[in-house]
Amino acid sequence: MYDLIIRNALVADGLGSPLLEGDLAVKDGRVAAVGQIAGEANKSVEAGGQVLAPGVIDLHTHYDAQLTWDQTASPAGALGVTTVVVGNCGFGIAPAPPEHRDVILANLAEVEGMSLVSLQAGVDTDYESFGDYMALLKRKGVYPNVAVLASHTVFRTAVMGDAGSERAATPEELGLICDLFREAMDAGAIGLGSSSNENHRGAGGVPIASRLADDDEFRTLAAVLGDYDHGVFMATFGEKHGIPFLEELTELSGRPGCYAPHFYFSHQPDRAHTIMQQAEAARARGLPVYTQGSCQPLSLSFTLDRAYILKAMSPWPATEDHRELRAIFSDSGFRNAFRQTLASSDSQHVFKGRWDWVPIAIAGLDKNKNLEGRTVAEVAAERGADPLDLFLDLSLEEDFATKYTLYLLNMEEDSVGELLVNDGTLISLSDAGAH
Repeated sequence: MYDLIIRNALVADGLGSPLLEGDLAVKDGRVAAVGQIAGEANKSVEAGGQVLAPGVIDLHTHYDAQLTWDQTASPAGALGVTTVVVGNCGFGIAPAPPEHRDVILANLAEVEGMSLVSLQAGVDTDYESFGDYMALLKRKGVYPNVAVLASHTVFRTAVMGDAGSERAATPEELGLICDLFREAMDAGAIGLGSSSNENHRGAGGVPIASRLADDDEFRTLAAVLGDYDHGVFMATFGEKHGIPFLEELTELSGRPGCYAPHFYFSHQPDRAHTIMQQAEAARARGLPVYTQGSCQPLSLSFTLDRAYILKAMSPWPATEDHRELRAIFSDSGFRNAFRQTLASSDSQHVFKGRWDWVPIAIAGLDKNKNLEGRTVAEVAAERGADPLDLFLDLSLEEDFATKYTLYLLNMEEDSVGELLVNDGTLISLSDAGAH
């Protein structure tokens, strides 16, 4: 006798096998049988040919703040997600000493493209320590399973304040950071999230705090992780670090290392393949090094007063003041300087002026609604204008109400497909809850 049988379903086993027409039985909370099941059950459900699939585990989300006011992690459940991992890249909201809570939220809003006003209005601040945060989620009764990575940047901010984004930690400060990490692991953290990616910046354009950590700080934290019988070191790296350094951290900790982001870069066509090969070689040596890849292009939508990804590209301004931006964007000197940046070979810049990958998502004026869905390159060519000039002038005309989408990476399907079928690529990077 089974506890539950779901009959006449199209069963997806989660392993990539073809859909199976049949039944699925559950006993003692586990799948007990799949196929044509003749037995009886305490409860039967008729699927009527609908797809029955395992719940999706979303490995790379930023629901850390949203979960304090939205227990459902919307829209996760509607998309079949039953487990979310938060704290990725080291951008969480705990611990939050009262004197640093505002800057922690401001940094999260900037780096993950969230509304600071919404965060300030929505976040339930009935917590301070990491353990308090975990207890808050339990009290809220969050719908999905939630796995929380401890947040490296937040630890540095909690210990060092603004100095965390300015310099390396002293030995005494590093000791306090490690104490916070241990407290988090004892409270149920699944490991550490961190970042040294050059495109990650906090409020006011300053580097997020983990970017100022020296290599020995990373090594020390990996050693702390090694004191536990569980955990993962999740690292979002850019030009400074790569798979070899993550391999070293994995060897130090004895725990899995997870590299992000594993995208295909059109301007660096060998990069993704090299990362894949290096991770494969590490696994062949017995070190569990994996990468987080994506099955879709990396895209960001924004108005030019909140152009997060462009702020990493000099001389794009950090200010969001409309009067200041209008003066800057109207200046031919700024435009010429930014064109030079777009033409440069700086590998940390993921936007290379592919205006054919920049559609106008939402026009701010009714008279421009016919431009929606068309690319900047297409409209500029039609008008005989320079694409950058069109990009800026349309936003100025619409008083910064124009919303653009930038498609940046993972745009070549054949090359992306090679990454996705690799056993070491974890399909993730939804960034749910952000941008």
